[in-house]
Amino acid sequence: TTSAGLVLGVHAYLNPPTAARWQVAGSYDLDILGFDPAPLDRLTRFVREREGTPAHLRLLQLGAVASVMALEPAAWWQDLGPAAVVPGFFEQPIRIFRVPDPLPRAYVVDGVRVADGEQALRTLVDPSLDPRREIVLAEGEPRPPGTGPAGTARLSGQGWDAEEVDADLQRDA
Repeated sequence: TTSAGLVLGVHAYLNPPTAARWQVAGSYDLDILGFDPAPLDRLTRFVREREGTPAHLRLLQLGAVASVMALEPAAWWQDLGPAAVVPGFFEQPIRIFRVPDPLPRAYVVDGVRVADGEQALRTLVDPSLDPRREIVLAEGEPRPPGTGPAGTARLSGQGWDAEEVDADLQRDA
C-alpha cells in the first residue's frame, strides 16, 4: 500500500530517529517527537535557518558532522563534497555529501566566551570565534585561549545517552 511504501522509504532514508536503530549517529535532527530540551531544539532550528549561508557549513563542522544525506536539491549542497548517490524508495535518489574539515567529536580547548540564548548562537557563527581553541558557555568567566594545544581527548566509550571521554590536559581547560 502507499502508507507501507512511505514507511519503508522513511526507514531506508534513515529519517530521525530511525537511524539510531542501526547505530547511525544523527546531528541537528529535527525533534519530531518533541523530546529535546528547548535550547537543543533552538540550535537545531538555527542550523536549518542558516542553510545556504557560510554559517551553515560552520555549524555542521562545529557539530562534528562528517556526512549528510538529502533527497531534494538545495543551496547548502554547494559547500559540501559529493560522496555517493544511492537508489532509495522515493522518486529521487538519496544523495550523500561529505562535510569538509569537521571538528572531532571530542577535543580540548581552554578559551572561553560567555554568551547565552540567541547571543550564544550568534557567537557560534561569528568568524572571530576559533572553535578549535574556544568554547561558548552560558555563564562563567571569559578567558582567551592559551598558546599551543590545551590537551588531547578521545572518545573511549559510547552509549545511547552518554559518551565517555579520556583527556590529557596540558593546562587548566
